[in-house]
Amino acid sequence: MVRWKLSPDETKPNAGYVEIELELDCGCAVEDLRTFADQMRAQRGWDIATSGGWGGSTRPGHNTTYSLRVRRKSLS
Repeated sequence: MVRWKLSPDETKPNAGYVEIELELDCGCAVEDLRTFADQMRAQRGWDIATSGGWGGSTRPGHNTTYSLRVRRKSLS
């Protein structure tokens, strides 16, 4: 399962692209952003930005949380 929420750092929630925080409950990891973006477009219709910064952080006992930019209108 993929869980996401608007990043608390997002300053323009109505912009074309917004920053989200995403967790993958499967315990898997995003190794290649372009491949992940292609998979999410096919599975959920998301338009994830593949240029620019992205990253992940892990807290002990939790799944990795990824920060990504996604076209707001494609989120569902």
